[in-house]
Amino acid sequence: MHGTSLSTRLRDARTCAGLTRAELARRLGVDRGTVMRAEDGKNEPRPATLAAWARVCGVSADSLLGLDGSPTPVMPCHAGEGRKPTNVEVAR
Repeated sequence: MHGTSLSTRLRDARTCAGLTRAELARRLGVDRGTVMRAEDGKNEPRPATLAAWARVCGVSADSLLGLDGSPTPVMPCHAGEGRKPTNVEVAR
């Protein structure tokens, strides 16, 4: 696979979309623990959940899976000025 793990790409997509784990879970129709375990690399989301995760976060499923052809997939907010701050950054 590419330079970043699935769990990292999932977390990056969520934070770039400006969503908390709880907000994403609500939009996906899963519990917060499901999101947490996926982002912590303990479980992989089901295909339907992965597709919904991509849709909610405004990225392609291919980018979440690391299949978009770039050596290190970049989430839209990491590409430049459009990056939304994470909750941690806002708190600083």
